[in-house]
Amino acid sequence: MKQLSRLATTARSHSLALAVIAGAAIVAAGSFRSEAMPGNAAAVVAPTPANVGLVDLAKLMNNLQELKDRNDLTMGKGKQLQDKLGEISTQLKAIDAELKDVIPKDDKARRIEKVAQKFELEATFEARGKSYQRIIDLDHGDILNDLYPKAIAAIDAFAKKEGFDLVLLDDRPIQMPETGSVKDYNDVIQRKRVLFAREGMDITDQLITVMNNEYAASLKKSKR
Repeated sequence: MKQLSRLATTARSHSLALAVIAGAAIVAAGSFRSEAMPGNAAAVVAPTPANVGLVDLAKLMNNLQELKDRNDLTMGKGKQLQDKLGEISTQLKAIDAELKDVIPKDDKARRIEKVAQKFELEATFEARGKSYQRIIDLDHGDILNDLYPKAIAAIDAFAKKEGFDLVLLDDRPIQMPETGSVKDYNDVIQRKRVLFAREGMDITDQLITVMNNEYAASLKKSKR
């Protein structure tokens, strides 16, 4: 009898365990059906395809006629400043020639006077050289400060006209150095943003044409 009682208890325990497992399976199945039903699932909106363009900004800027014209003006100014330095250089050579061939070795007073003039001219040459270089650097900075906003405005107008949703700076022309340290290579890699782009996404040439045409038109307008 005791054995029958134990078997019955064991059977009831097994039945209870099976019931719990079956209940869990039912809950899981119900949950699965609930998630699978379209009416209960959150609507998933597919992203709208974007029309993306790439611009090689260095190529764009370097091919602008306005940049070339303004650089020519700056080069002319630089030549004038260089000529002024040339005048000082000529004076220095003349003093060297006097000290070598004209002023006697025993004429200490005149030699000291000429050496003092030479020191003064050398200091002037160095100071003016630095200041002239600074002037040219400022001129180049002024050109960039003018042309960069024009490039951005041209990109903005072109993108809106041609239906581009996004225009990115194309950094693919930046190449890894032939030799370098791990840091050198890591610096280049970390700066990279565009790793691949299909043909036809580069709009640099179109922008060069647009901006050069606009510049040519502005010159014609200013001459009227």
